[in-house]
Amino acid sequence: MDYDTWDPQLGEDEDVERHIRTGSLVPINIRSDGAFGVLVHVGVGGGGGCRSVGGNRPVRSARGPLRGVIHLIAWEDEEGGVNEDGTPSAAALPDFVVLVSPTGPEQDLFRSGVETFDRPGEPR
Repeated sequence: MDYDTWDPQLGEDEDVERHIRTGSLVPINIRSDGAFGVLVHVGVGGGGGCRSVGGNRPVRSARGPLRGVIHLIAWEDEEGGVNEDGTPSAAALPDFVVLVSPTGPEQDLFRSGVETFDRPGEPR
């Protein structure tokens, strides 16, 4: 998607929220620019195992809606995760791990805001 296509669709928070409400987008948004490592695991349903997803492939399910749980990883705190110059080592964990799985019948509350994580001290 080029910028001229992207900007009118996702340029403002209200635009992003519209896509979140329709279920077509779940952004990882920490209000910081940068290039981040993301590892996505997709649950195969029924409490089964997970499989990794690589590249820019979309995650789809014939069984209906999916839910994602996003974990922020403190890779800098892991032994061997940082080179002497402060850059991530080859053994560094990703910045985020996303677990995607089919929703269950009890799942009726989904995130609708742009922010991925609650800020400490702010109400939900």
